[in-house]
Amino acid sequence: VEMNLISYTSLIDVHTRSGQVKEAKRLFTEMRSEGIEPNVVTYSTLLKGFCSEGNMNEAASTFREMLDRGLSADTVTFNTLLDGCAKNDHFELADMLLREMK
Repeated sequence: VEMNLISYTSLIDVHTRSGQVKEAKRLFTEMRSEGIEPNVVTYSTLLKGFCSEGNMNEAASTFREMLDRGLSADTVTFNTLLDGCAKNDHFELADMLLREMK
């Protein structure tokens, strides 16, 4: 099977759901090195993994990278990050996200 955006995003999702966020990040990096650019779904999936493990610094950094690459956050992206902020007591980041949503 030739890897493409959908197959990489699916694998990243499987790894984030099973708590293997480091492997998900590795796949994300591999995907980009293969010339396959992630979309907002791919980023949101990886963000979900960072939030679930409480790594809000990495989530914020990845979110900023997504925006810097010209992608716009959607409702899923914001909900994922705001949920992570609430569960991990990162209210300053939540405030920044709310400003970004306007």
